Amino acid sequence: AKNEAVRNEMLLKYQKSLLVAFKEVEEALERNRAALTALPLAEARVEAAEGTLEVVTLKYRNGVGDYTGVLAERQRLYSAQSGLSEARRGMLSARIGVIRALGGGLSDGHGTVERYGSAGAQSATQ
Repeated sequence: AKNEAVRNEMLLKYQKSLLVAFKEVEEALERNRAALTALPLAEARVEAAEGTLEVVTLKYRNGVGDYTGVLAERQRLYSAQSGLSEARRGMLSARIGVIRALGGGLSDGHGTVERYGSAGAQSATQ
């Protein structure tokens, strides 16, 4: 009876750790999906800002507009480019999160690997 109770307790702990691991993977995959959605939008913003800057610059060169419009559009382009960099960083961060949630790790080049997952970071020597 005591052995069966211990076995049941260990089984429940194992099931709980599986549920936690599945939840971590699901959340990491959702962050990855969101990042993959944000990237094309950020790229489109940069393309639009580049096009607008080109038009405003042509107007300025042809005497139709003033230079403050060019400066404003450059500011918008830089902001869009910054947003694109942030979206790329977010995508890479999300991919790392998926790898970690799946139990992947990072090597220090000396045979020590930091493993991640539902148990948290653990060192292992390979």
